[in-house]
Amino acid sequence: MPFPAFATFIPLETARLILRPASPADAPAIEPLLSEWEVARHTARVPHPFPEGGAEAWLALASGEREAGRGLMLAIEEKAAGRLTGCIGLETGDNEGRLEIGYWIGRPFWGRGYATEAVRALTGWAFGHLPIREIKAGVFPDNAASMRVLEKAGFRLAGRGVHPAPARGGEREVLLYVLRREA
Repeated sequence: MPFPAFATFIPLETARLILRPASPADAPAIEPLLSEWEVARHTARVPHPFPEGGAEAWLALASGEREAGRGLMLAIEEKAAGRLTGCIGLETGDNEGRLEIGYWIGRPFWGRGYATEAVRALTGWAFGHLPIREIKAGVFPDNAASMRVLEKAGFRLAGRGVHPAPARGGEREVLLYVLRREA
């Protein structure tokens, strides 16, 4: 189910962050952050080593998905400094009424609570603007920091599963987290 609201998304502001559609101008900031193994290893789709020019291709794909209403990739920007710290996104799945969230934060910005702040803002927007009943996330079992982010944002552990992880050699086991509208 496509969501036209993705294409007309207006930037969100939190106390410290701006969440806005990622653009080609973000590529020079994204590439060095995603080139770090410690960031890439917790993602299903970010290859390592990250290819030169990979950010431009990824952003072009994300733009097409946003225009089609199938995905929303946002830059996470520090409001005070105006610098990109990571990205967060939503994508439609194969189940109506459910979205999947994913995010990453560049290593220089770890431990500041940016991921939790961004997840809370984006899930709040999604439940306020889209006809969905839940948002899910898959986390690799060795990613304790991401588990804490999701739990602080109200997600609950719903079980285990297998998730496509092409950049990690195929499917990988994940812990499944869910945030339901009623929560």
